[in-house]
Amino acid sequence: MRSGQNYAFNNEWHHAWERLTGIEWALDSGTIGLLSTLGIERGWRCLEVGPGAGSIARWLCERAVDGGVVAIDADTRFLDAIQEPNLEVRTADVTAADLGTRTFDLVHARLVLEHIPSRMAVLAKLREALRVDGVMLIEANDFLSFGVPGPETEQVMQGLEHVADGLGWDLHFGRRLPSALQALGLRDVAAAGHVRFFQGGSPLARSIQLSLEQLRPQLIRNGVAERVIDHVLATCGSVSELVMPPLIVQAWGRC
Repeated sequence: MRSGQNYAFNNEWHHAWERLTGIEWALDSGTIGLLSTLGIERGWRCLEVGPGAGSIARWLCERAVDGGVVAIDADTRFLDAIQEPNLEVRTADVTAADLGTRTFDLVHARLVLEHIPSRMAVLAKLREALRVDGVMLIEANDFLSFGVPGPETEQVMQGLEHVADGLGWDLHFGRRLPSALQALGLRDVAAAGHVRFFQGGSPLARSIQLSLEQLRPQLIRNGVAERVIDHVLATCGSVSELVMPPLIVQAWGRC
């Protein structure tokens, strides 16, 4: 799905599963709610790009029970435990993979495209893979809203901006999603943005902790002091604090 050299969060890391399941804990209800509203049918063929720990791929298999789900990622180790008969797992980089033409009724990606420098070319490929009247749903973060109490957040964000620039990671891709889908020529494009404070120590706060810990060496190289990183990590772990995650933007349209 993503080239390892451009992706900040390698699944080989020993805390990767915990980081990914924390994201699922926070975001799955919103993703599933919208997918349900979009009206997935039993016979649909679905493409899940960057399935992470696999929760949405599993849910899609249950909904499109007479169809099928293709889950594509450069590292699919966390999908091995999913035993759905209509799931096809492809270990591949989405930037180079052949997804076919007019192949899928649904294309979904969450927190994926912002990490791909050639994201607009990938979006065009995903649109080409949609059948007539097919649905595309893309979800991306916008770090407009990220923060914990105290001035340390600003210092961490400055470091993140430098890290992201070096990786081709767009921290603010969420705000550009609706216009990106319109540029593809999709019909009925709509979008929504959501942000909800979470208690320190919650699975999402832990996921943010782990993300920053995984990025620690790169943040330090870009001028963020260890004590600043440690303060943000401690705040994320404190049940007496509230943590604001990045804004999650959902944008969708029909072919």
